[in-house]
Amino acid sequence: MIRTQKTRIYPTREQALLLEKSFDVARYAWNIALQESIGTREYSGYTLRNRFVELVKPNRPWLKEVSKDAYANSILDLGTAWQSVFASARGTRRGRRVGQPRFKSKKNAKQSFRVESYKKDNLTWIGKELKAPKFTGRGNYLPKIRVAEAPRWPNGEVKSITFSRRGDKYFISVRFDVPQPKNTRLPH
Repeated sequence: MIRTQKTRIYPTREQALLLEKSFDVARYAWNIALQESIGTREYSGYTLRNRFVELVKPNRPWLKEVSKDAYANSILDLGTAWQSVFASARGTRRGRRVGQPRFKSKKNAKQSFRVESYKKDNLTWIGKELKAPKFTGRGNYLPKIRVAEAPRWPNGEVKSITFSRRGDKYFISVRFDVPQPKNTRLPH
């Protein structure tokens, strides 16, 4: 079962700087990929991500300062946004029509990026401390990120973490894969 928990985090000054760089990279990647997709009519998130890595990343060494998930997941999310646009246009999506994705602004108070768990213990949340790549790596240069509360599902495996900022406050939204209790029945 997938469960989600959102809570506030209290990064150190160095971690906050790294978060801000990650928000900038995610926004930059989205905008570059959106411009590329409009110009070439290429809407696949994977194709856009590969083109970004091939053409843009080698010329921008500052992209390596943050986790690659910051730009990769941002571009994949753009591909999902394009899929929603086309599903809405075909009438296969219920609800309101979805418009074309828009460029992201640095002036927007809400910024975010997502980090996926690719290997065991890549992302861990134990007690009130969170370990994520680039935030606690490099020989433990940075301490673990302080979290406002303990996880509600401590036995669950962390699948992804979305870091976000609203104003001057930082948050995480964590997706857990929680084992299904053996003595409960699923509805038919």
